Amino acid sequence: MTIYYGSKEVKIIQDLEGEDVRVQYGDIIMDVPVIELEADGGIMEIHDAVHQLKIKNK
Repeated sequence: MTIYYGSKEVKIIQDLEGEDVRVQYGDIIMDVPVIELEADGGIMEIHDAVHQLKIKNK
């Protein structure tokens, strides 16, 4: 599961509720709108990553 913010490969580390997520790129952590993320598997891949994160953090 590869997710991109612009040309950077990022990892979603927190769902900020609403339309934003916190992502990590190396040592950099950013809050970005979900709509600006891209994935090889499309929007469903991003949705699945956020959903898995919610389950993991329960």
